[in-house]
Amino acid sequence: MPKAATPAHIYLLLGEEDLLVEQALKRLLDQLIPADERALNLDIIYADEVELGDVITRVDTLPFFGQRRAVVIKDADSWTPPEQERLAVYLERGAPPSALILVASELDRRRKLYTTIRHARIPAPLAAQFWQRVETLIREFTQLPRSGDTVFGFAAGLYPTDHPTLPEANHESAER
Repeated sequence: MPKAATPAHIYLLLGEEDLLVEQALKRLLDQLIPADERALNLDIIYADEVELGDVITRVDTLPFFGQRRAVVIKDADSWTPPEQERLAVYLERGAPPSALILVASELDRRRKLYTTIRHARIPAPLAAQFWQRVETLIREFTQLPRSGDTVFGFAAGLYPTDHPTLPEANHESAER
């Protein structure tokens, strides 16, 4: 059996089909946090119902009697551009201790929040592990039964880049 990949700290679920997004969220949560640990280690909140400072506090909170903690923010696209900018600045400081899962129907790809999330500073072995997971997804995609009226393509890429430059890992907790 292959070694399980290290879970990421930041996830972005984008989609207009609520049912599909909820199914993806359920699968992700099943991988991250055992059901019996969720009462103390899982927050599911709507972006427009909580201050961004509270979100950051929750994401900075360590797990309680568990291995992992997650904060799910639904309707993350309802945040104003300044709020998105503030979250992006926070995320640039380094990976938070809790998993942050942002759920949105659409997120402006030109804004700093999106560009911050889509880049990660990770060691090469972790990138290789991640790519193995992508290859598994590609195989799953190619084996789907043919149905429906629309043909969809699937594209993925993982490559080293120096843009944007992310802070060094030692800034993780010192600047929070």
